[in-house]
Amino acid sequence: MELAKISEQWQALKSDDPVIRARDAADRLGVSEGGLAEARRSDGSAARLAVEGPEFLDFVSRFKAVGRVMTLTRNKSCVHETYGTFDEVDGFRGMGQVVGTIDLRLFFSHWRAAYAITEETRSGLRSSVQVFDKFGDSIIKVYATEDTDKTAWENLLAARRSANALAAVYEDEAPTTPDRPDAEIDADALREGWRNLEHSHDFHKLLRTVGAGRRQALRLAGAPLASSHQPKIVTELLNSVAQADVPIMVFVGNPGCIQIFSGPIRKVSEMGPWLNVMDPDFHMHLRVDQIASAWRVVKPTKLRGDISSLELFDAAGTLIAQIFGARPAGAEENPAWRKLLDQAAEAA
Repeated sequence: MELAKISEQWQALKSDDPVIRARDAADRLGVSEGGLAEARRSDGSAARLAVEGPEFLDFVSRFKAVGRVMTLTRNKSCVHETYGTFDEVDGFRGMGQVVGTIDLRLFFSHWRAAYAITEETRSGLRSSVQVFDKFGDSIIKVYATEDTDKTAWENLLAARRSANALAAVYEDEAPTTPDRPDAEIDADALREGWRNLEHSHDFHKLLRTVGAGRRQALRLAGAPLASSHQPKIVTELLNSVAQADVPIMVFVGNPGCIQIFSGPIRKVSEMGPWLNVMDPDFHMHLRVDQIASAWRVVKPTKLRGDISSLELFDAAGTLIAQIFGARPAGAEENPAWRKLLDQAAEAA
C-alpha cells in the first residue's frame, strides 16, 4: 500500500478513535507498524532519525543522559515494559548491552530504522523513540516519563531528527525456517552436551553444534532435562512467586532485543486471554491463549549447579518468554524458586 494511502486511512482511524494504539491500527490497515510510522511522517507525528548500522550503539549510549524512561520490548504474544535508567552501555561485534535498572541485550544487525514519535494517549501527549526491523516489526520503544530530563531528551532527538531522510523500505515477513528432521539430530550427543554444560550461556552453542531448534531440543532431550506442561503453569507460577515474595528474572524478546526484569513481583491479574503483571517498575502482558507449549527446563552447569527455568513457545515454535529465579552474579539457584517451579509444574 502506498504511504499516502496508509496516511489517509490512519487519519480516518484516528478520527474514530483518537487514542488507538499504533500496533492495533497497523493490524487493521494490514501494514507493518514500521510502515505505519513511515506514513505518519506526513502528519508530523513521526520523524525519521538519522541513525543506522554502527551508529546505533552510540545512539543507545546517549540515553544515559536522559534519566528515567520506560522501555518496551515485545513479540507477538508478550509485552515487557520496564521503568528505569540506562546506567551502563557496552557493545561488541554488532551487539550491545544495557545494564542497570534497564537491562537489555541488543542485536544491531536486525535494526533497520528509528523514529521519534509523538502520540495522543489517555494521559496526554507521549514522546518515544521506536526502532523497527527490516520487516517493520517493533524491536524496542523508549518512552519519556514524568521523571525524564526533558531538555536532555529533546536534545537527543533534535541531534538525530531528519526531515529529509529517505523513506525506510520494509520487506514482507519471511516464512519460518522449519527444524531439521528429528532423525538428523544426534539426540544422545544433545543430552550428553546438555548434562556437561559449563555455563547456562553455553546452551546456545550446543544447539548450533547439534543443529537442533530450541523447542525441538527440549522435546528430544526429555525429562529430567526438559518436561512439557500445560500453559496454565505460568499462571500458577507467577501467582505463587508473588505470594511468596521470591524474586525472578523475566526475559522477553525478539530477534533485535531481549529485555530482562529482575526482582520480586507483586500484582498479578488476569483479563480475558491476558496474564498481567502491573508493578510500579515492571509491567508484563502475556497472551496465555497463544502459548502452544510450556517447558520446565533444567540446565545442570558445572559452575553454578542446576539452573531451572520455564520456557514458553507459540504454535510456530518461537520463544515467547523465559522465567528464571533471580540470583546474584556467581551465586547458585535459589532453592525457594526451584520449589515453586516444581509445585507449579505439578499443579499444571
